[in-house]
Amino acid sequence: MSTGGSLRIALLSYRSKPHCGGQGVYVRHLSRELVALGHDVEVFSGQPYPELDAGVRLTEVPSLDLYREPDPFRVPRLGEFRDLVDVEEFLTMCTAGFPEPKTFGTGWTTVVVTRLPKSAQGDQQSKVLLNSLPEVCGSWGKGRLLSTVLVNAVITDDGRVAVGSVVPESLCKALATR
Repeated sequence: MSTGGSLRIALLSYRSKPHCGGQGVYVRHLSRELVALGHDVEVFSGQPYPELDAGVRLTEVPSLDLYREPDPFRVPRLGEFRDLVDVEEFLTMCTAGFPEPKTFGTGWTTVVVTRLPKSAQGDQQSKVLLNSLPEVCGSWGKGRLLSTVLVNAVITDDGRVAVGSVVPESLCKALATR
């Protein structure tokens, strides 16, 4: 966080159709309002790319663009397939599945430990959400685990947050050493 209180925020959107659906419309409005609050916002998106307001940066993430207008559910040319992930995406679409983004790699070990702002610690809505998550504890204290395919986070009872694309045990280890 900079001294002025602004944040650098990355918004990730798998597909961002700008005029219908959810992601493209939502990412445009959310990014615009975050910039209006003084934050530095960058959107990472696959095709179709979103239409964004001034002050929001877009990093284009290439894909097969299987749902583009005017030819949704198209069959890509052989030369468009870059790797096996593209082949899997196409085959999933052909079997009426919805191909989701893939996250892969090795050696991911970074854990960020920070504090929740005081304003986020006391409101009733946050408490209800946190209480719906499984409880975890260790030498660092007690908290709640938010676990997804991409990222895990531990929110402690004393307002600390540990987050990373690591297993929950790594988050607990980071909390114990800080």
